[in-house]
Amino acid sequence: MLFRSEGKGVTVLDMAGLAQKNGAVMSFVRIAERPEQLHAARIATGGADAVLGCDIVTTASADGLAKMQVGRTRVVANCAETPRLGMSSGAANWSTST
Repeated sequence: MLFRSEGKGVTVLDMAGLAQKNGAVMSFVRIAERPEQLHAARIATGGADAVLGCDIVTTASADGLAKMQVGRTRVVANCAETPRLGMSSGAANWSTST
């Protein structure tokens, strides 16, 4: 809302891969000086200026990396190891040590 109140153009596209079943979720947010500068909601290959990676597996996936370009994209990523449901319920022998 802040960007729209300033007259900027904003599009948001959420692509959910069934997060409740540990699927990947990506959100594409585009911001422009004027709304008419935005022609698509999805980020093109190599077109990301910034990436906020909440899950390193999704961030470093083929789809995630395809949006990035060396020399253009800045990335802030969460690299914390988080056990999946099966691991945290004791179904698997999980450890962060290597």
